[in-house]
Amino acid sequence: NFLAGLFFFILPNMLFFSLIADQALYPFLFSLTMWLTIMVSRQNKRIIPAILLGALLYLDIFLSFSLLPALGFVAIWFLLNLFTNNKDRQLSLLKQGIVSGLIFVLLCLLVWACTGYAPWERYLSAFSNHRAIKQIQLFSGDSLSIIFLNHFEFFYWSGLVILPLLLKSMINSIKQLLNRHITLPVIFNTAILLVWIILNLAGQTRGEVGRLWLFITPALMILVADAVKEWPQRFQIGLLAGQMISAALFFQVYYIP
Repeated sequence: NFLAGLFFFILPNMLFFSLIADQALYPFLFSLTMWLTIMVSRQNKRIIPAILLGALLYLDIFLSFSLLPALGFVAIWFLLNLFTNNKDRQLSLLKQGIVSGLIFVLLCLLVWACTGYAPWERYLSAFSNHRAIKQIQLFSGDSLSIIFLNHFEFFYWSGLVILPLLLKSMINSIKQLLNRHITLPVIFNTAILLVWIILNLAGQTRGEVGRLWLFITPALMILVADAVKEWPQRFQIGLLAGQMISAALFFQVYYIP
């Protein structure tokens, strides 16, 4: 949907955090991972896409722990498809998922054996340092306040109108899933919803998500576009214009030449 692309490119945080990996590289890699995951799940016999997906997942986590949710998306996508397809299709999906998982694990072990680089050690250290900087204690009473803060900051920098549209799309997908009206868009929206929930519950940051969560914005904009796809075109144009005005106001207030 071209609307998703337009929304993505006029988000205030996308325009502000320019020329850094968070703004361009990580959203691209997350989008590429989503696309390749969907392509793999639609292939019955071709094994190359599954191999490429496993390699891409390793590249994701090698570059940044911000892309760890990409692993979650792939796992959730395959699980949802397994539970909503017939037995023959389930077997094909299982084979594709196993191939991708094996390639991912083999690359982790190969790089570790050749260079001594262990992603698991890096991540444990990185998360520990990040929690110390952000003064976060796991499973503390501050969890709800941190979730509220992160949501407010993210949607403040993305445009507050995005939140109700995102919720509308997610609620519609849940209703269709419960009614057994299962389509690929419904599975996609549900997968992103579950990734979003996990990101909030397991995420280990306090604030700064206007930048740190940019990687998932392409997926969220697809959900927003899905929420307004049946609107009259003039309303869609009005929403885009409102977002552009919002971005312009942000530049007026926050931009320092």
